[in-house]
Amino acid sequence: MEVVVDGSQGFMAPESGSTFRDLFESLQRSTRTRRRAVVALVLDGETLSSDRQKEISELSPGGFGLLEVRTMDPFEFSVNTLSGLQGHFRNLERSHEDAMAFVGTSEYSKALEKLDGCGTGWDILLRGIHDVGTLSGLDFAKLEAGGQPAESRFRSMRDSIRRFTAAVDFKDLLRATELAQNELRALLPVWRGVLEDVGRHVARVSGTAP
Repeated sequence: MEVVVDGSQGFMAPESGSTFRDLFESLQRSTRTRRRAVVALVLDGETLSSDRQKEISELSPGGFGLLEVRTMDPFEFSVNTLSGLQGHFRNLERSHEDAMAFVGTSEYSKALEKLDGCGTGWDILLRGIHDVGTLSGLDFAKLEAGGQPAESRFRSMRDSIRRFTAAVDFKDLLRATELAQNELRALLPVWRGVLEDVGRHVARVSGTAP
């Protein structure tokens, strides 16, 4: 399998004796030495999500044709991601409001559709915050998030999102609404604070803080 980095630097991955996990770890190490960050992996035309990368991690690259690797300056990536997350956060707030409004008017199919979007929105928000913090060297164990370490908040939120998503998938509107109100929407102010703290951290370490 051929590996092409940023459209120009190409090499052949071993046909046997290695896995995608080995390849991904090698790419991360090599990009860090160039002060770059991997921002996208495209395998034979398929953009690999984090979950998809885990699914294929033990497979051999030998059965595939082309892996395109896209990298970016970590600071540029962090700033761009944080900018996007600010707008995304506002959209997430509106999605929660819309979902509850549809519940109040007994428009249950529309409520479930909005709640499904809330689950996706939370997943994007948490992944984005975690990616930026990790790239910029932020220790989430030392960052406070509503009276708890942010690291613990991440774990509890992922558990809440899993249970919430299951309720939406089973069309259990009562359970999904309860979780949305008590375990997701109620914590929007906490995660707004985390997002702001991550932004200040990036500005400080990059030397752009006022």
